[in-house]
Amino acid sequence: MKKIGTSVVEWSRNKRVSLMNWLSSAELEEFINTYPYRTYFFLLMTPLFLVVPIFTLLGSFSLMTSYFLAGAGLFAFSICSLFVFLIFPAIIIYIKFKEHHHWRIIWTGSAVLTGILMIYWGFHYYQWFLPEL
Repeated sequence: MKKIGTSVVEWSRNKRVSLMNWLSSAELEEFINTYPYRTYFFLLMTPLFLVVPIFTLLGSFSLMTSYFLAGAGLFAFSICSLFVFLIFPAIIIYIKFKEHHHWRIIWTGSAVLTGILMIYWGFHYYQWFLPEL
């Protein structure tokens, strides 16, 4: 009997290969290199922009107890903004520095810095913002 369809492992492997092909494409690199000032501005503003997904994510959990639909909508918005403010900078860093000699150090350092900033904004939310509400 012939097997129809693909397994989850094959599907995820195919999606990863297509993502890596897209990340190494000339069109994406040309787009990022066409707008260098906007790219660097977005990377420099990312620590400030991380406030949006962290505050909305934590706020959605606080809002779920009293207004479920509003909390669910805020949670969906926070997931989308996490994609924008975490995945896009990672793509930009990958495109800009993939040929660099210390690529792994840059990649790990930016991930650690982003994690520290997310923890900082989380503490900031619980210490100053939430008690004011």
